[in-house]
Amino acid sequence: MTRTMADEPSLKNIEYLSIGIWLGLCILSYPLAGWGYCLGIFLGGAIVFVNFQWMQSQAKVAITMKNKKASLYMVMKYLLRLTLTAVVLYALIVFTKVNILALLIGVSVVMLSIFAYTCISIFFNRGE
Repeated sequence: MTRTMADEPSLKNIEYLSIGIWLGLCILSYPLAGWGYCLGIFLGGAIVFVNFQWMQSQAKVAITMKNKKASLYMVMKYLLRLTLTAVVLYALIVFTKVNILALLIGVSVVMLSIFAYTCISIFFNRGE
């Protein structure tokens, strides 16, 4: 039996944890640091969620391809995603008044959720 990405519950758990962390940071940042900080976290999180969803859809396509084609496909799509993300981040930093530190925190939401999910899995499932 072959497992697919749709069979992997950890991806959904990471997504839900990411949304929780993202919304929690947005809600906490508004009264503590103000609107500009909240906006930075919100925009950074939105960018990383779009990037994460796009990467998942590309990986689903690559799984069905031959080995050489799949690796070339993923590298080209990675470079496209990286370039578009850089352009969007550059535009936000240069043309808006978004807080750069808050934007960086927002962009780190998925990484934080993967780290948190791994720690939760290790502590509560004993590594199983």
